[in-house]
Amino acid sequence: MKKIFVSLIVTFLLFIPLGVNAESNIVLKCNKTEIIADETLTCDISSSVDEGIVYNKLEASLNVSGATSITFNGDSTITGNITDNKLVLNSSNNLSNSDIGSIQIKFSNVTTGSKKINLSNVKFYNDNNQVATVNNVESTIKVKSTVNTLESLTVSECNHCSLSPSFKSAITFYVVNAKSNKIMINAKANGNATVTGTGLKTLTKDEETFQITVTSEAGTTKNYKIKVNKEALGDTSLKSLTIDQGKLTPSFSNSVTSYDATVDSDKIVIKATANDSSSKVTGTGEKQLEYGRNEFTIIVTASDGSTKSYLININRTDTRNANAYLKEIKINGKDIDFEKDIVEYVYNVGKDIDSLEIEAIPELESSKVEIEGNENFQLGENTVTITVKAEDDSEKVYKIIVVKSNKESTNIYLDELKISGYDINFSKEKFEYTITIKNENKLDIMVFSEAGYNTEIIGNEDLKDGSIIKIIVTDDDGNSNIYKIKIEVDTIEETRKSKDDINYIPAIMTSLLVILFILDTILLVKRINNK
Repeated sequence: MKKIFVSLIVTFLLFIPLGVNAESNIVLKCNKTEIIADETLTCDISSSVDEGIVYNKLEASLNVSGATSITFNGDSTITGNITDNKLVLNSSNNLSNSDIGSIQIKFSNVTTGSKKINLSNVKFYNDNNQVATVNNVESTIKVKSTVNTLESLTVSECNHCSLSPSFKSAITFYVVNAKSNKIMINAKANGNATVTGTGLKTLTKDEETFQITVTSEAGTTKNYKIKVNKEALGDTSLKSLTIDQGKLTPSFSNSVTSYDATVDSDKIVIKATANDSSSKVTGTGEKQLEYGRNEFTIIVTASDGSTKSYLININRTDTRNANAYLKEIKINGKDIDFEKDIVEYVYNVGKDIDSLEIEAIPELESSKVEIEGNENFQLGENTVTITVKAEDDSEKVYKIIVVKSNKESTNIYLDELKISGYDINFSKEKFEYTITIKNENKLDIMVFSEAGYNTEIIGNEDLKDGSIIKIIVTDDDGNSNIYKIKIEVDTIEETRKSKDDINYIPAIMTSLLVILFILDTILLVKRINNK
């Protein structure tokens, strides 16, 4: 009984399809990687399985994106069909290690680009319905479009011109009447085609033809042509051209395109009117002026896009002050013996001095002063440069040669300063004094230096209001300080003196004579009356 049961099980298993674990494979190889639309692509199918295993049926899911037609061709021993993306092949012989057949595929222009050919769920069957499942296979192909037509074609920048006839993709010749000396051609191709021959064109003839070429992905070309007739250009002349100050030279004429004018101002207003009201004028209005030459261009643009330029050269006169003189120089708060036309001075310092406090005052507040070199003095000569820049950018340079000795610096003071008849409240560290004099032409000045410094008094003659007396104190190394006495004249005392100087004697004598005459007359009248 047990042997009968085992026999039945074995018999039953023989009729059940078994998966075959043999190493099997399928190969899909296409004849091209790139094709042109509507061209037929051939992909060969071949198999590879273990020897000794015979398959006579192939079944697979077939997916070809964008294909317009798919057919199968095999040898006389293989029959097959493709239905609903299902590929089924039957063979009277075995399919092992042999070329199975080929698939023919076509694509249209509307399905261009990268396409995939995919075989999935691939199974081989033998007579006992035993099956071998193999890996999916896939191939990628690029389909190039042959489309070489335009999607759009327009023209612009030619004074409202247009194509004649209206654009249609199938029409390749057009006419444009342009009232301009230029035209812009714009075009867009269908699909992935490329376009050449577009862009801004300058019209140099009364009649010109421009070609636009469309090239498909596949390399096929189509030419579109535009014939442009250039009509008469518009009016680009001016009716008037004026400035709000100065005078144009020569006088305005619409045929003259260059003018000159001279003004004394930082701005000017330019006005212009086109001869044709439809033309546009640019470049007018208020303009800022630099000193010297200023150039302005007025452009007249006609309605057809043509242009004409008028040039105005405005010369702004330079009225800026050219005074680049200094009024005075102070070093460490003290005036030096300065004259504006003398540009170089010598100043001595001790070895402990590295810089000076220099104040340079220009004659005009509008001038700018820059001081350089006033630091890190070395032994010997050091040059301090004082640059004065005037309003008109002219410059004057003063120099102070600072001589640094190897000795310590000393304070160069007077120990005593007296002026006969005046109390100036002297202090040796005070260097400027003011006194009011009466009628002196010269002062009696006494000075004393305990250190034996040399002293020199300058300006103590012919004194008048505003005179300055200088007392220069100099040590043996040539270092010096200056004491100044400013003179003011007592105008009240001067007036009184003038009055005191008047001679009253003639007036008195005249008055006495008048009185005697009057008395004599009175006495004469009395004598006559008594008689």
